[in-house]
Amino acid sequence: MVDHPLVQLTLARMREFYREPEAIFWVFGFPLVLAFALGIAFRNRGPGELKVGVLRAPGDSAIATALDRAPALAATVLDSSDARIALRTGRVALLVVPGEPLVYRMRRCDGPAAGPTQRRCATNGSPSRARATSTS
Repeated sequence: MVDHPLVQLTLARMREFYREPEAIFWVFGFPLVLAFALGIAFRNRGPGELKVGVLRAPGDSAIATALDRAPALAATVLDSSDARIALRTGRVALLVVPGEPLVYRMRRCDGPAAGPTQRRCATNGSPSRARATSTS
């Protein structure tokens, strides 16, 4: 079986491969180093705390307390102008407006966090329809 041409060809290719140290590094060493480096860079940290703003109105403290009880949420009570600025700049991800019915406001996609592939979501200044559209 050792004299079979396929075995001899395989042995010749393996000997040729092991004579080149740079090939050994790129095949075995580099993937291990890359996996180790990426494993350190992207450790599993879990999701961060999500900041939620509650608009100052009757019943705001009860809503803020209920939201603060959730382990992944941090609620703050804000007045109207601070809430608008915090939502626009991304300091809060969600704004809760107390009342009947309870209203949630999220950041629209026409801010700076929309990225280069999106354009204004609301057409003609009408925020009634918020949907992402591609510029290409």
